[in-house]
Amino acid sequence: MVDTKSLAALNRLGLALPAEQRRQKKRMSHQARLFARGLVTAAAAKGLSVERVVKEGVPFVEIARLARGQKVDLVVMGSYGGHAEGVEKIFFGSTAEKVVRTAGCPVLTVPLSVKLKAGEGAWA
Repeated sequence: MVDTKSLAALNRLGLALPAEQRRQKKRMSHQARLFARGLVTAAAAKGLSVERVVKEGVPFVEIARLARGQKVDLVVMGSYGGHAEGVEKIFFGSTAEKVVRTAGCPVLTVPLSVKLKAGEGAWA
């Protein structure tokens, strides 16, 4: 997922000129595709079939739209574990929380603080 909303915010604040915003978007898209390719390879090594999809936009909107459009059975996503507090959490929530409310299917959130034991892989 390439979060273009964040890039646009930097531009509006004068922290990134349009040319820099385009370069950052291209870099982020490339990194997302490489990361997704690694996940597909790891899944295939375990005999799982996974489709790689990289979208640009507002993360929760694009994830929920894809989940509904593809009629997926389950969305699995990482979560920072609720670091947002106070007013920020009340008004903004988390991406995972918004996906849970809008995806139209079950959503499994995995805290990023979960550590794998030695020898366990991503698909163990």
